[in-house]
Amino acid sequence: NGKVKGVAPGTTTIRVKTKDGGFTAKCKVTVKEPTVAVTGVALDKTKVTLDKGASVTLKATVSPSDAANKAVTWTSYDTSIATVDANGKVKGIAPGTTTVRVKTRDGGFTAKCKVTVK
Repeated sequence: NGKVKGVAPGTTTIRVKTKDGGFTAKCKVTVKEPTVAVTGVALDKTKVTLDKGASVTLKATVSPSDAANKAVTWTSYDTSIATVDANGKVKGIAPGTTTVRVKTRDGGFTAKCKVTVK
């Protein structure tokens, strides 16, 4: 019936020939590993309190564990109170309260942590 089903990653060539042998055709087929999409993200802490000048590193866990793209971005809602770097390290800048958010590049899932600086 001409239906091709991938059973394992790799590349092969499919060849067909008419019954009378007069015509042939071929097609290169590549089967790739399935891409596992992100379904969520969680932080190891939902609130932290730290002194001005102190720091703490938040850990983001992307689900599922075998997701293809685990890249995340970090954002502080108020960088005059606390900053966050690309690795989730939060530093207290001035007294106050703000929120740090992590967002997955795949799917845009988010998790937040309330940060209080004393």
